[in-house]
Amino acid sequence: MAQEESSFRASISRRAYLGAVGVASLTAIGPTVASGDEGAYENVVNIVEAGADNTGEEPIDDVFAEVAADDTLVKFPEGTYVANSLILYGLTNFAMVGEGDATLVPGDDYDPELWIAGGEVENLRIENFTVDNTAEGVGPEFDISAYDGLVLRDIRKVGRHGRSGIAFAFQILRSDGSGLIENVVATDGGDSVGVYLNSEGPVTVRNCHLERFANNGLYASNSTAPITVEGGTFRNNNVAQVRLGSRGSSLTDAFLEVTEEPPLPEDIATNMRGVRIADGPGPVTVENCDIRMAGGEGTGGIVGAYSGGSFEVRDTRIYVDESYTTIGSDGSRTSYGIYVDNATEADEGTRTIETTSITGGGSFRAAMRFRRDNNVVRDSCIQ
Repeated sequence: MAQEESSFRASISRRAYLGAVGVASLTAIGPTVASGDEGAYENVVNIVEAGADNTGEEPIDDVFAEVAADDTLVKFPEGTYVANSLILYGLTNFAMVGEGDATLVPGDDYDPELWIAGGEVENLRIENFTVDNTAEGVGPEFDISAYDGLVLRDIRKVGRHGRSGIAFAFQILRSDGSGLIENVVATDGGDSVGVYLNSEGPVTVRNCHLERFANNGLYASNSTAPITVEGGTFRNNNVAQVRLGSRGSSLTDAFLEVTEEPPLPEDIATNMRGVRIADGPGPVTVENCDIRMAGGEGTGGIVGAYSGGSFEVRDTRIYVDESYTTIGSDGSRTSYGIYVDNATEADEGTRTIETTSITGGGSFRAAMRFRRDNNVVRDSCIQ
């Protein structure tokens, strides 16, 4: 499929950043951890007092470039801010925080791939913004790679992401670094990936809500570090609601649902799963989740892909309605609760399913199907 063959940018190249800002210099990496306390920053700047327009009339790019610096907290008072490209390259201990209803809007000349973009940053925090994506066909991207201390919190994207590629892409560049993606809400979907993580350091994704993306809601299976998904809602995303694969990754306390397919570009085929374990050895843990497959086409509520390894499912409830059917069956074959494919690009691994229920019903296909050995089903219910 086209989505399997695509390669996504894990981070923006150094050349692209330097071209965008003209000149950039590397900043020494410091140990300071960004926090909500103004005392964590040497400088606190009100961007409106610095000259930025918060009425949505004039782009803020030039003012932002002047105030974006190390050890700086930039406050955005309530209002609407037009931005064409906000570059965060090489910053250490920097934060941009909205106060009240602070809205960011892509301008007429916005750079879709370098809209809010940062590379080689450390202790970077972006918090409390609405992203106005309601103009027809626009697709502004967040794309940030950090050594450590990346925090993106309380970001609400409204309007459909009208371009392929990604809506939010993040990477931790060091194995001893970490990141937090929390309360990111994007329910209008898009022709893209919702949130893409290709990380060498662990990332926690907490209480996010992603719907109606054409190429995975949360796509994190290409990471080499553990990705921890805590809570959240993932609904009607094509390919997978949540996609994991790296050793030690987990999904807990989340709600996943498929009722219908989103609008899809012509080059992306329909295949809607709940959780997809792919592209890594695992083990991946799915625990205390509710997975409801009640429409559309796909290969299962939880799928071990040909490129995925070991996984465990515990204390999880999977519902499969007869209207959730297999690919190419024209609605005649109900799909699986759990499906494990042949390991053509991975070690065979192991699977353990325990204290888990699969309920619902339909025609022809099984509640669970394993096309590999080394599977244990324990203390579970199939009805």
